[in-house]
Amino acid sequence: MMKKLTAPTTACGILFILTIVFFAKNLFFSPGTFIGGVDVIGSFYWNEMFVKESFLSGSIPLWNPYYYCGHPFLANPSPFTFYPATLFYVFLPLPLAFSIDTVLHVFAAAMGMFFFVRTVTSSTKAGLASAIVYSLSGYFMERIAAGHVPLIHAAALVPWIFYFTEKALKADRVRNLVLAGIFLGLQILGGDPHISYLTSLFLALYFLLRVMLDQRPVPMNGRMKGLSFFLLIPLIAFGISAIQVLPSMEFRSLSDRTSNTFEFVSQGSFSPAQFFLLLVPKPMTSMLASDWETACYVGILSLFLAFIGLFFSRNKKYALCTGIMLFIAITFILGSYTPLYYLYYKLLPMLSTFRIPARATVIVDFLMSLLAGLGLCHIAEYSLSRAQKSIIVGSCAVVFCILFLGAWKMRIPLSSKEMISAILFLVCSLALLSTLFSVKNKESIARLFIAFLFIDLYLVYSPLIPRLSEKSLLKEMPFEQVFKEDPGQYRVAVPGYGPGQYGLPSRGVKGHYHGINGSTPIILKDYFDFIYGMATITPPELFRHTFAQDLFQNNGAAFSSKILGVKYAIVETPSGYLMTRADWHMPRAALVENSIISPRKEDHLAYMKDPQFDPLKTIILEKGIRPYTQELTSENGKPHAGETVRIRNYEPNRIDLEVRSPSHAFLLLSELYCPGWKAYVDGKKEEVLRADYVLRAVRVPTGEHSVSFVYRPGSFFQGLALTLITLFSLPVLWLVYYKRKGA
Repeated sequence: MMKKLTAPTTACGILFILTIVFFAKNLFFSPGTFIGGVDVIGSFYWNEMFVKESFLSGSIPLWNPYYYCGHPFLANPSPFTFYPATLFYVFLPLPLAFSIDTVLHVFAAAMGMFFFVRTVTSSTKAGLASAIVYSLSGYFMERIAAGHVPLIHAAALVPWIFYFTEKALKADRVRNLVLAGIFLGLQILGGDPHISYLTSLFLALYFLLRVMLDQRPVPMNGRMKGLSFFLLIPLIAFGISAIQVLPSMEFRSLSDRTSNTFEFVSQGSFSPAQFFLLLVPKPMTSMLASDWETACYVGILSLFLAFIGLFFSRNKKYALCTGIMLFIAITFILGSYTPLYYLYYKLLPMLSTFRIPARATVIVDFLMSLLAGLGLCHIAEYSLSRAQKSIIVGSCAVVFCILFLGAWKMRIPLSSKEMISAILFLVCSLALLSTLFSVKNKESIARLFIAFLFIDLYLVYSPLIPRLSEKSLLKEMPFEQVFKEDPGQYRVAVPGYGPGQYGLPSRGVKGHYHGINGSTPIILKDYFDFIYGMATITPPELFRHTFAQDLFQNNGAAFSSKILGVKYAIVETPSGYLMTRADWHMPRAALVENSIISPRKEDHLAYMKDPQFDPLKTIILEKGIRPYTQELTSENGKPHAGETVRIRNYEPNRIDLEVRSPSHAFLLLSELYCPGWKAYVDGKKEEVLRADYVLRAVRVPTGEHSVSFVYRPGSFFQGLALTLITLFSLPVLWLVYYKRKGA
């Protein structure tokens, strides 16, 4: 005889069906098309292609030679290299992997929210309501449209982290704190450090408020013990994610984000006017910015449920805790619109690393979903007083006024599709709320509310789920045909934006061409400064993840660097984008005898800007290495007859060369200098020198030699060791803990 299905099992089945229904028309389509947004085109498709190629060839994707003249790849968290979902991309076709990854994480977000709210309220219906509101909210759906895969990963795990923390607070079980730490570690591996940072901050706040508001008679030493146990979460999270965190911390220390102004950090703040997006998610007006950074829509009915949960819920402890956190979260998203954010910028460590305060809407939507669950729980289990019902009706009238006043102020036509939808949703919400006055069957009311929450979000966002075609994505661009017909060790300068150009800097992994541009959240500061310094263009303060369009104007800026080996450049002209070719380009490797010793790295640019500077005759070093270096003389050195340099093997993490030099010289590589690169001459380790501001070089003696450059960053191996120790230690500690507990 089959066992009766439990309420959680039934709820999980309902959430699975609703998720499939929501994405149905984007799941069952022709092969080669898949769910993916703007940044999937621009970077993530190509990142995952590189990860797939690397792992299937038996190597770890530590260094990507195809963008930014070669850059740390693993250290950049956005490709989520060691996140479990990466297995989809390695072993499945990429289109299928992107679709599965997206839908699975939306479902995971729903499940996590369900279990968290059910633990808080002991109500299955409340859990279902919160799960629908959170997982199908504007934050998730707009991130899918944007192609922000790491942000979807991070947001999906937020409720799971809070769920296990809440379980630990209720049952005082170390096991749940360990699980919370594991999920926080997975969230960090998921690729977006900003959301992990916010999750950690608000999790600590939640834990502190819950301990302070706990009405159980717990002695002070017991409360302090509980707070100390909380440290298990960040410790375990760090241990699990150390393989990603340590390289990322090293990369950050070398990047253009080592120090940022408040203007940079507060870029992308959520203006007070944008709270109107809670009522009309996509208004047709130029007076209000509405994009994936400001998406916060959770459904109109959920606003009323959240209001009920905050002010009328009998679960005062959770309502107060959530209300305080929601207020603080709102001050985060407001950014420069509140003086509090400047205090956060000054006082909170590492906050200055992140821009776009509006990304904290993930926390706002999470807390609004929790309050909506508290509100539905109150409706389903308790009766509202006459005064409370009157307040709810009054709040509906206020929302109607705000809706019409906002439309008038922002010049949104009432006849627009968005306004008509918002008015209809508001009227339907009022009709549902009016049933509280007459319908006695609370079960039916709760089901109607849950159904309407789904219908609202389905009608708003299901039509907006983007679909990409792999065939279209992989279609060869006209410029790429030039690179294909002219293979060789050179680089190309291609813009990041423009008609037909988006994603081109990241496509090198497909066409196996090497670019000086790219599309990543952070780049090496020295390289950033070098590119703009050589072009004599003021570097942008706010726009950094790809090079500014000024570098690709028809003024020679794209060829301003002699040392990066740029042969082709796509430049913008009055008649459109054109391919241009350099008269000469630097070879990827060369032997150089003469040197200039210039301790100040900033002075290197002045030497290299001199029209007489020849990178094949003179190398610029920060320090002298005797007996191989000499001061610059009036007579420039000339290449000796018989000098040869041959690249025998060129891989992302390794370059092998054969060198024949008639005298002591420097082997100069047109490859970026970065800590972690090791050099070996005839198997003997040699110091890698910083040359010509951004390049790497090694000294070689007279004769024939084999030279190898290998990328082995210590931060990766240290992180790998910590992660492995953590993964092996957790089961052992788990067994010891339960054995001692059983004794």
